[in-house]
Amino acid sequence: MDPQLTGLNFWCVIRALLENCKNISEALEYLEKIPISYNMNLMMGDASGDIALFENLHGFKAYKIITASDPEGFLCASNHAVLPEMLARENGRWKGSIKRFGVIRNTFTAKQKISREDIRQLISTSYPQGLCTHFYDPQNMFGMLYGASLTSRKRP
Repeated sequence: MDPQLTGLNFWCVIRALLENCKNISEALEYLEKIPISYNMNLMMGDASGDIALFENLHGFKAYKIITASDPEGFLCASNHAVLPEMLARENGRWKGSIKRFGVIRNTFTAKQKISREDIRQLISTSYPQGLCTHFYDPQNMFGMLYGASLTSRKRP
């Protein structure tokens, strides 16, 4: 997809955040100032335990922060806007994105505490019950997510 606005590509945004920001607060301040050319959802976390979801949609920006003490305890996203202030700005959602978002949200709201095994199950179970797909369907613009990254490898 071609950029609709003049600004940085997603990979430039991520690199700039990694090089210039030390926490969520700095990252969100930085994101508000820079031009971003693509629609994107960006999830971030810092050493304090804070997490944030930042959305850029057609040049409009919004974010949500959850602190370590927040009772909600998690954020999730897929390839469409999820923040309330962005929903009216979106002119179409992919059915696969909506399904994946529902699977993620349901997984994290079903239990009080999520284990490493729960996450492994989420990313290794085949779509549509989970997030794992080993195919690409260009007609539906649905890509690949491989769940092998959380295999039981021992760290050195």
